Amino acid sequence: MIEFTNVSVGGFKQNLSLRIEDGRVCKIVIGSRYEQRMLLDVMLGFNRPESGSIIIGQTDVYAGDPMRDAHRRAAVAWSDGGLISNLSVWENLTLPLWYHIGDARRGAAANPDNPVEKIAGIFQAMDMDAWEFFEKHFDRLPGFLPPHLKTLFGIVRAMLMEPEVIIYDSAFESFSPAMAAKIVQAARAFHSERRERVSLYLTTDANSAKELSPDIVVELKEKGFSTI
Repeated sequence: MIEFTNVSVGGFKQNLSLRIEDGRVCKIVIGSRYEQRMLLDVMLGFNRPESGSIIIGQTDVYAGDPMRDAHRRAAVAWSDGGLISNLSVWENLTLPLWYHIGDARRGAAANPDNPVEKIAGIFQAMDMDAWEFFEKHFDRLPGFLPPHLKTLFGIVRAMLMEPEVIIYDSAFESFSPAMAAKIVQAARAFHSERRERVSLYLTTDANSAKELSPDIVVELKEKGFSTI
């Protein structure tokens, strides 16, 4: 569940109140990429809103240790992948598991939650060959990857965390139509794996991610918002 209560963010000039119940798929259409990043920052505890509160799951983002608590519940698939430049693709994928859950590589062979198997399953849901990606890219640094692969690996990393809330930051828009269709297919399957999971797609393009079949579409405007 995500709940905004009278949230005001500089630049929006509005009090945003919106509740996204467990199990919902929601698309929020925002006026600019700048405003989109501002909303993400306040959701994730990076930048406190001017007023109001944000709850992710059962956690008030701005109470206690907001960044750690919120990040345990939510994962973001960033439009640019959000990969760390001096870590390999493999390290980028598994670092969040180590940080939030435990070292996924230590004793992985005896671990039923082996990240290799999970990663392979995510690629399989995308109708892609995981082993081809392992061989070609997993030892590489992100700087040598084309933009669409950075985005792809960012999506895989977010799914690998198995979060209660997954947020797609315009994450389907850098792909060809055929590849985007495969990724949307995987996103829908991922959403359905947990009854309470919330999938939130943020975009500036009202025509984006229609195939995700959102239950709720919200258009944020300069002086308010509307739910379609």
